[in-house]
Amino acid sequence: MAEKKREGKGRKGKKGGRGAGRKADPQEGGAAAEPVAAGPPKLKELKNQESAVGQKLVLRCEASSEYPALRFKWLKNGKEITKKNKPGNVKISKKQKKYSELHISKASLADAGEYTCKVSNKLGNDSTKASITITDTNEHSSKTPVSTEGAKTSSQPVFGIQASTERTNASS
Repeated sequence: MAEKKREGKGRKGKKGGRGAGRKADPQEGGAAAEPVAAGPPKLKELKNQESAVGQKLVLRCEASSEYPALRFKWLKNGKEITKKNKPGNVKISKKQKKYSELHISKASLADAGEYTCKVSNKLGNDSTKASITITDTNEHSSKTPVSTEGAKTSSQPVFGIQASTERTNASS
């Protein structure tokens, strides 16, 4: 019995502290509470957002994990956003090693699509998606999707029909 007390610094039955709710294991030295709590990272669900052309938009990808060294990746319509293919109005930041933000300054119709945030560490990974809709304030109806069928009710061309069609194709 004396040997167990020397090896295990945690005390059986003691409430609170790092090993709360867990029996101390003399093989682990009583300080192994972190691996039990540590597991694959879990992400808060991203929310679909709608923004007008020219407005600022921020997607925040927040992870909960006891294990550090989280790696974040952002994808748009299934393609990873990298330094080489990132539009000039998009900035990606990682803050406090717990979350990453994708900033879109001066949103354009081309920024619309499905954005995915992926997080990983050596214990696993998780991902979450959100659909971003960019509306043109020059269009007469902001929430009704523009359709090419029966859209010619006036002699003036409707701005955004082509972009709307591209947006539909990009999300399929």
